[in-house]
Amino acid sequence: RPLLFTIGGHTVNRLSDGSLVLMGGSSQPGGFGSVDLWTLPAGGDRFAPSITQASAPRIGHTATSLPDGRILIMGGGLLGNVENVSELLELAEVYNPATKTFTIVPVVGDGIRRMYHTTIVRSVGGSTFLVVLGGRGDTQYIPTSILGIRRDLRTFEFRNDSLFALSPAVGPFISPVAGHTQTALDPDDAGSSGTYLVAGVDFEESYQG
Repeated sequence: RPLLFTIGGHTVNRLSDGSLVLMGGSSQPGGFGSVDLWTLPAGGDRFAPSITQASAPRIGHTATSLPDGRILIMGGGLLGNVENVSELLELAEVYNPATKTFTIVPVVGDGIRRMYHTTIVRSVGGSTFLVVLGGRGDTQYIPTSILGIRRDLRTFEFRNDSLFALSPAVGPFISPVAGHTQTALDPDDAGSSGTYLVAGVDFEESYQG
């Protein structure tokens, strides 16, 4: 088998050399996240474990390929079935395939506080922006945190190896979605697509189970 284990809630990124990098996830439904990183060489038929590990175990995160070839990991939870906001991960980190190292990325402004969301990268005027959509997470922030399905779209700027929150923690409002996909419909140039298809689970006003 290509994988030596069962896994879900993980991410897989394709590197410039054609190899694949698998990060995080859990081997049990609703279980604890992993810090492990696995690689599949181009033309290979089996993932192999890496001695490099992420800074925090996570599941339901996003791993977004940046224009410089590194991978930005955002959000996620300590386990698949989180029961409160404190089990969500605000910690962001970057994986550098060239050095095979993880580096923690400071977040300036309101934290990410969500999992099972989507993240896309936008390159505008030489600047790099990350747009985060939906997910299960903190739907209120102030005065108290409330765990639910998020219905907002947020933008962060990635600058000087830091994430700067450019939009408020909640809003603009959309349909509450989590566990969905977001696919560029005009992906000729990475980071410059203007239209995306969002497909997946719409929870309307509540989350059950």
